[in-house]
Amino acid sequence: MSWIIIIGVFILAAGPLFYLMPTAKDKRLTALRSDARKLGFTIQLDGLFKLDPTPDERVTAGGQTRNTKTQCMRYQLALGQSLNHLSAITLQRIPAHPTVPVTVIIDGWGLPADEASLTKMRDQTLAAWQRQSQLLASLHGALQQMPVDVLGISIDGRSLGAFWREQRTDPSDSITTTAAEPLNVIHTAMIEIIDLLKSHPWEME
Repeated sequence: MSWIIIIGVFILAAGPLFYLMPTAKDKRLTALRSDARKLGFTIQLDGLFKLDPTPDERVTAGGQTRNTKTQCMRYQLALGQSLNHLSAITLQRIPAHPTVPVTVIIDGWGLPADEASLTKMRDQTLAAWQRQSQLLASLHGALQQMPVDVLGISIDGRSLGAFWREQRTDPSDSITTTAAEPLNVIHTAMIEIIDLLKSHPWEME
């Protein structure tokens, strides 16, 4: 009888420790983010407005509209130099069936058209980007390389960020392979975009 009590006490004591042990997902993300930092990324939790929210996500029970966000991680690379002429913008991957108005900037990529920040300054930013037809065409090719769970990119005069959900590409992949391959694809595409931004002759008014 005493052995049963001892075993029960041990299970009660050890239970929380097992709960705190890293899961396979935790190990995969740790490996992924470690590899990312070696490539020069800074990483932070961020989010993007959902472009395909359901009716329940768009309106509260009290009838108030709300902006629903998708949580993801922002993987950011420095441009290596300041491009002060570059207007900051965040482009989002447009879902197959958007349920909110979207302004298309590049085929398949845009931003919410009715965003609360729709101001004169934002209008000027959109106009500045829409004049860069050659750059936008080149960016489209680079963005096509991105994994489907990269939901957006942020561009400003100092950095380029990718909003990534860090999903597995194949459940059968090993931890190392899953951590490395999509990250390398994203890194390669982002380096290409950075080179395009640096070399492009920005068309001013």
